[in-house]
Amino acid sequence: MSGEPPVMPRASAPMNWSYTDRILGIYDKASLVLVPIGMIYLLFTAQFALFGAVFVTYIFLTLVFSFLKDWALHIYKPYRLGHFRKLILAGSAIITVAAVIPRVVVFLGPEYNWHVWYICLTSVLTICLTWEVLVKNYKDRCEVFFDPNDNFYEYVNYANLFLFLLAVFYSFSYTDEFLKIFFCQAWFAGIGAPSTVEFCQVARWKIKLVLEDLIILEEEPVKMLLQENFSRSSQFMRGWQTENPFSVQ
Repeated sequence: MSGEPPVMPRASAPMNWSYTDRILGIYDKASLVLVPIGMIYLLFTAQFALFGAVFVTYIFLTLVFSFLKDWALHIYKPYRLGHFRKLILAGSAIITVAAVIPRVVVFLGPEYNWHVWYICLTSVLTICLTWEVLVKNYKDRCEVFFDPNDNFYEYVNYANLFLFLLAVFYSFSYTDEFLKIFFCQAWFAGIGAPSTVEFCQVARWKIKLVLEDLIILEEEPVKMLLQENFSRSSQFMRGWQTENPFSVQ
């Protein structure tokens, strides 16, 4: 007996999306439209070096996340809530960081326009791939929940809103770059806010399993292994007591 849990059924399992997942799902689909538009714009404005750099980065990120998906599903074997929590926690953290970096870089000024375009386009793909591989991929087996009596995540939303308004207010000093800065702040704030909330919820163990079959699949091999080891230990002790001349009969 190998003691490894069997592969869990996933085809018929429903997705258990929180409101953060629904927001990120909308942004994920919107990104499939906006990213090609951005790439086409680079071609029409003859920014071939930037287009090539972004395209090569896209290929690299796709390969990295393909390997990461295979590692998470087959090597790491995430069959328990603690493993789900670590993967979703890592995914939410990556999305949050990838959403913050463009909001900072966009203030560098027009002389860094090349870097702003590169970071914004690659950050969008990073966010989409991270959500698909490390977050969405496990929402058929676990759920991030929100306690109506817990106001912590509301404070996180208020903090994100305050930082967004502060960035917009500061962007008024960039007269020629205002629209670019405002769009960048609005777009990535909309992604960063729900991912930050999700990170805080998962970090505080506001996550649970949703499939009863998963618990059975997880615990049953452990029970069988414990019973087998206990049986072997009992047989060994009985044999040792029988053969030991100093044992009390």
